[in-house]
Amino acid sequence: MNKRMLKELAEKYPDYVLQPYGSMMGRIGFEGVYSFADAFGGASLYIPHPRTLFTECVAQQVKEEYNGHNLRELCRKYDYCDKTIKAMLAR
Repeated sequence: MNKRMLKELAEKYPDYVLQPYGSMMGRIGFEGVYSFADAFGGASLYIPHPRTLFTECVAQQVKEEYNGHNLRELCRKYDYCDKTIKAMLAR
C-alpha cells in the first residue's frame, strides 16, 4: 500500500489510527508520524520528557554563563534547583 493511500485512509478514519500515533498525528500531522514510523518502526523506543531530552544543552549553557557568583540567578532562569545546577557545573 502506498503512502498516498495510507494518508487518505488515516484522514478518513483518524479514530482507527493506533494510539498514541493518532494523537501524534493531531500534533505533527500525517507526514511527521509517517516519517517517524518509517525511521523507527519496529524499534523499542522510549521518548523522554522535553526537559530531560535537552538537559545537556542546558548544562552547556549554564557552564558558559556561570561566573562564580550567579548560581541563584541560573537556578531561577533555568528552573533547576541549586543541587542540579552544581551537578551540571561539575560535569
